[in-house]
Amino acid sequence: EQCPGGFLPNFKQFIAAYVEASGRKGIQGGQIIEPSPDMFIQCIEFCAMVEVAEILGDRDLCWWNACVADDFFFPGYMAKAGGRYSRAGTLATGAPTGDFCYERKNVARS
Repeated sequence: EQCPGGFLPNFKQFIAAYVEASGRKGIQGGQIIEPSPDMFIQCIEFCAMVEVAEILGDRDLCWWNACVADDFFFPGYMAKAGGRYSRAGTLATGAPTGDFCYERKNVARS
């Protein structure tokens, strides 16, 4: 790993700073949940892209232009870094929160 302390803790710190900064600017609001040292969840509670899509009358605009891009990018990015990405839902598809789950590989799931 190239990051002192390992990839996942540094990535979590970056994502937490992103969530905080984007929340201050009204772009995305949310929080970081850490079920274990090997996993964290970026829980999105507000997304300006969803709001724009609703103004335009079609939430699918957000899903196709943002959510799908995340699902193309993060699986390969996390695999290259020795991790795994998953998501249970998005605000654009009607879930109460959008979640990005990042975890180390080879960790037993309960």
